[in-house]
Amino acid sequence: MKNEADVFGKLVMEKLRDVSIELSEGIVESRYESPGHKEIQNEIQSLSTKQKEIFLKCVIYCVDGGINDFVFNLDKELRQSGGIDMLIDSKNLKDLSPSLSQELYGEGGWQKRHSKYGSQDT
Repeated sequence: MKNEADVFGKLVMEKLRDVSIELSEGIVESRYESPGHKEIQNEIQSLSTKQKEIFLKCVIYCVDGGINDFVFNLDKELRQSGGIDMLIDSKNLKDLSPSLSQELYGEGGWQKRHSKYGSQDT
């Protein structure tokens, strides 16, 4: 890993981004048996293949937007309020990167390195 901030980035990518996208793919492919899943799976099945592709693209766009907003605002709170501290290996997360939200993108970004879905061109 690049640095201790990557521990946080890897967690966000694997446990939030990847899980959300995988869940959406599973719904589109009718993989789930629970009543709650079945209800939405049945609704999604009425969509055309192209509409399902657009649905998945929209989910990824929204998940990535939510992560960006969360990480940006977490970074802001860590640096300004003093009310929130996050430690990784006894080091404060705010001291591990000049801008956490910028860690998300690019060739060396968390999406590319830690998400099984890679980075999206949006």
